[in-house]
Amino acid sequence: MSDTTAGSDRMSEVVRMARTLADRLLDAQIMQGEMPADQVRALVDAAVLMEERGVPWPPMMMQVLQAVEAGLRRGDAAEDDPEPARGEVDPYVGGAGTIGGALRRLVPRLGRRRD
Repeated sequence: MSDTTAGSDRMSEVVRMARTLADRLLDAQIMQGEMPADQVRALVDAAVLMEERGVPWPPMMMQVLQAVEAGLRRGDAAEDDPEPARGEVDPYVGGAGTIGGALRRLVPRLGRRRD
């Protein structure tokens, strides 16, 4: 198997797993009203990887990322939200290694369809 074929197979697996994870996240949002942060982070990481490789995002993945991005915008607009406890890192804030930071790099792409 060539390196190109192996890389293509790996990206196909990333896309398949991202599609499955997006489906689970939407289910969690419907059933529980929120999405687990660690799973959102995994989906954002997959989106970044796929973006770097020029691989289109599955539509359901786009839907989840848009929902998360909209939640971040609502959170940014709410000034009276409590601060995280001292030493506790909020994964949705826009720092470099956070969901918010990664999503903010992808935000221009979230506005257009990726198929």
